[in-house]
Amino acid sequence: MLSNNSTEFLSYINENLLIPVWKDRNLFVVDNFCMPNIDVHTTFLHGTGIQAVHDSFAMLFKAFPVFNLKIEELLEYNKRITYKWSAYAEQKEPILHFPIATQPLYFNGIVFLEFNDQGLATKYHSFSNIPQVLQIALSGETSGDYNKTIENVAVEWSDLLFIVAKYTHKNLTYREIECLYYWVSGYSIKETARKLGGLSGKTVQVYRDNIRKKFNIINYHELISLLHQTGVLAQFLDKKI
Repeated sequence: MLSNNSTEFLSYINENLLIPVWKDRNLFVVDNFCMPNIDVHTTFLHGTGIQAVHDSFAMLFKAFPVFNLKIEELLEYNKRITYKWSAYAEQKEPILHFPIATQPLYFNGIVFLEFNDQGLATKYHSFSNIPQVLQIALSGETSGDYNKTIENVAVEWSDLLFIVAKYTHKNLTYREIECLYYWVSGYSIKETARKLGGLSGKTVQVYRDNIRKKFNIINYHELISLLHQTGVLAQFLDKKI
């Protein structure tokens, strides 16, 4: 069993899993850190098992042979690791039905890893703005603000995901964080659905119900109280999305 010390555990995972995978692209180390039935949910695929983890990384590295990832912040809470990252990338192969973008790309994302007492990952959830960035890169935009646009697209959602994980120790999905932001900002279910590209009100309601369950709250007033007490509210309201 690994040490129960948070700092030691975080350092161990960083040095023996994250650095070998991201810097050295050694995917074989994944086999030593994952449960056979690990739950995998990434930008590229949803699946179960170690092979799904391999496949997700393999798709990424094949499409982007240059993928210089920097971990911006790394957290651990009760054997749950969360890290926010940014990356400079160059694309050489199509991915996610997007053809090859010839210009430099800048991505942002957040990763959630949950471990059992034996130090084996039971969940690997990774969210990024790769699809949004590729869409912009391939849209033919040629304005002088292109580099700024492509560097910053959707970075706010990654920031908010990380803020929630850091201060409440709850892991939301991208859709849940979007719905949470508009809920906190006072938008109705119908208005939120319109903001999020025409989702149905029923779908937004499902996301709000998921948020209630994760935060163990019943209504909007309890939500605001919780976010205020944890320090999340001020940072949410400071974002302009």
